[in-house]
Amino acid sequence: MDQYLSITYVDDTQQAIQYANMSEYRLSAVLFTENIEKGENICLNDLNFGTCNLNKMVSSDPRLPFGGVKNSGFGRELSEIGLKEFANLKTINVTK
Repeated sequence: MDQYLSITYVDDTQQAIQYANMSEYRLSAVLFTENIEKGENICLNDLNFGTCNLNKMVSSDPRLPFGGVKNSGFGRELSEIGLKEFANLKTINVTK
C-alpha cells in the first residue's frame, strides 16, 4: 500500500477547515498550531472527524474509542464503547 502526503495552499483557517471537511473519509485529522486553545476549539467544533490529533500524529489508545465518521469505517473499536459495537443485543421475553 502506498502512502502519500497532499499539500494544499489555502487563504485562511476557515478555508482549511472547509477543505478538510469536504472529504468523505474522516477517520482522523491532524492539526498543528502554536495556539493550543484555538486548536482545541477547531478540533472540538469545526473538524468533523472521528479523532482529532492536536500537535501530534495519529495514534490510538485501547482505553479510548477509535473510529471514523462518514465513509471511513463502521463504528468504533477499542474501549468499552468499542466492545459494544461488536455485541448483538437481544431482548427475550418469557412467560412461564
